[in-house]
Amino acid sequence: MKTATGRLVALALVMGAVAAPPTLAGDSDEKQAPPKDMGAVKPTKPQYDTGLKPKEEITPAEQLVFLDEHLANLKTTATLNYGFVKQGSMEKGFADTVEESVAVDGKGKTVKAKFLSGLNNKEFAAIEGATSNPVILHFLERDLNEMKRLTTGQPNYFRKRIRLALAEGPEVKSVKFTYNGKPVDAKAVSVEPFVTDPMVHDPARAAYKRYRGKRYTFIFSDAVPGKVAEMRFTIPDLALAGEAAFEKPLLEEVLTLQAPKK
Repeated sequence: MKTATGRLVALALVMGAVAAPPTLAGDSDEKQAPPKDMGAVKPTKPQYDTGLKPKEEITPAEQLVFLDEHLANLKTTATLNYGFVKQGSMEKGFADTVEESVAVDGKGKTVKAKFLSGLNNKEFAAIEGATSNPVILHFLERDLNEMKRLTTGQPNYFRKRIRLALAEGPEVKSVKFTYNGKPVDAKAVSVEPFVTDPMVHDPARAAYKRYRGKRYTFIFSDAVPGKVAEMRFTIPDLALAGEAAFEKPLLEEVLTLQAPKK
């Protein structure tokens, strides 16, 4: 079984108290230093039904999202620019930018982030010795805190479900992504971590139930700097049928790599 450096850090950050059923409100959410590598995590003998069935081995989806050395194709100092869009019928949307500055020296890569601006800005500590692209964790950390705001649930619980959904082994698909005006080969993986969560049926958690269909999609390409081409989550309007629910979502946030500035 393949392992990853930083797995113990990931256990502390991602898993929390796996042996006891988590609650969506009232749990403590301890502050922890940002990890250099999230690693891959599996639960051991859970005492409650999560509705998820993670595999013992690291799945291609986990490898793609959390363990690949996304920054390996950056040989010199560079700035990665991403466009960010929030939209949907539930809340007012906005467009903004994310900037990840990657400094390369003899000791490795150090990444500093400018994640959104104004009231939406989120501060992240610089990450030294980075191999995976930190923008993945930055995007997800914003999402987890937004889920906390919307549902009063705890980020560690939502984080764990995303991780376990990737550990189930969802299909990694070959797709095309348009970068700098040209189509490039890419790989995409999607998960819906909350669909099978027994807690969405708890009458006391009505605020959580409307988010059960939330879908995360990650797109990666070796042909783009930092390999992260696009990430998005979509909260469908479950009053609509089929894919129409995703075409007119309650809420959607999309982060897309932009071509280099000229």
